[in-house]
Amino acid sequence: MSDFTNPSDPPRPEDQPTVGDPADLAAPTGDPIEGMPHPTDRAGTDSPPSPSDALRGAPWPTGPPLSGFPTPPGVSTPGHVGSIVETGAANTLSGVQRLDDNGRLRPRWGMGDIALGALFVGVVLVVAMFVLAIVEASLDGSAVATEDYIAPVWFVVMGGFFQQGAMAAWPLLVSRWKGLGPAADWGWRAVWADLGIGAGVGVAMVIGAGLVSFALGMAVSLEDQGEASNTEFLQDAANTPWIVPMILMVVIGAPISEELFFRGLVLRTVQKRFGLAIGVAASSVLFTAVHFQGGTWQGAVVLLGSLSVVGTCLGVLAAKTGRLGPSIAAHMTFNLIGVALTLASDAANVDPAMVGITLLSLG
Repeated sequence: MSDFTNPSDPPRPEDQPTVGDPADLAAPTGDPIEGMPHPTDRAGTDSPPSPSDALRGAPWPTGPPLSGFPTPPGVSTPGHVGSIVETGAANTLSGVQRLDDNGRLRPRWGMGDIALGALFVGVVLVVAMFVLAIVEASLDGSAVATEDYIAPVWFVVMGGFFQQGAMAAWPLLVSRWKGLGPAADWGWRAVWADLGIGAGVGVAMVIGAGLVSFALGMAVSLEDQGEASNTEFLQDAANTPWIVPMILMVVIGAPISEELFFRGLVLRTVQKRFGLAIGVAASSVLFTAVHFQGGTWQGAVVLLGSLSVVGTCLGVLAAKTGRLGPSIAAHMTFNLIGVALTLASDAANVDPAMVGITLLSLG
């Protein structure tokens, strides 16, 4: 029988090409023919959706990243609020940055917050002084009008509390608005061991500041030791009912508020921009400057020189431990010793220089 077939005969099954299972055919990848629906578009059909259809138009996942696959430094996960998006922020205490509810990086505080903090404290203090002056004028108007008027002890105490409150409040507000919280931003935390560490460093600061003040006093030929002391307000309050709140303000209020502001906000903000060493130096300089009392240049040199030792020790302590607990405890110890020696020498009517304490200064 011949293999040739008549063209008019119907095709035989064995002559048809083998195409396999229709399900194995891949969908065409080119553009659809005009007017014809795309083969993968199942809208209006009874065909079940494929897994790829479920992903088409789906939003970016907002859940946490897969375990074992950390987000690379500097890369954010869109929509994932609170995710760590940078682990290379080495100049911040926490070392990380996070996204807030508005998709902005935190911490985002900077140098401007130090200037705003100084302005905030200044405004609060001016307003407080104005209000207190009105109260004082209502009590003794004739005294306030004189040129040699000296503010009473209660005036100094109340003004000090307002100032300390503003200095403590500003770093907490900045951390809430722009940061990760006081503990992560400023090291606002403590452990029991900080009491012992702070006590030891506080005693060392008293000795160190005394030696520096003695050396500087000799170098500038300081004659009146009182010119290099800032403890007159304690002596004025010694025999009044205001001595108790004065001691609380000096021993507790000042260390907490000043450590939050100088070793918290100032140190960590400058560290973020310029590095840790410059942050410690800047916090020490600003801490020393705010304790300037005026008077002769010799007294100012000695007082500021001794307080720079205190500021540097407190800055190094906060930088080394990563906590404000040790520096607060050391600051409290230093001020407590200063208060005790000042009141003891005043009660005994003895010049502190005569009992081996060349100068007394409170931070």
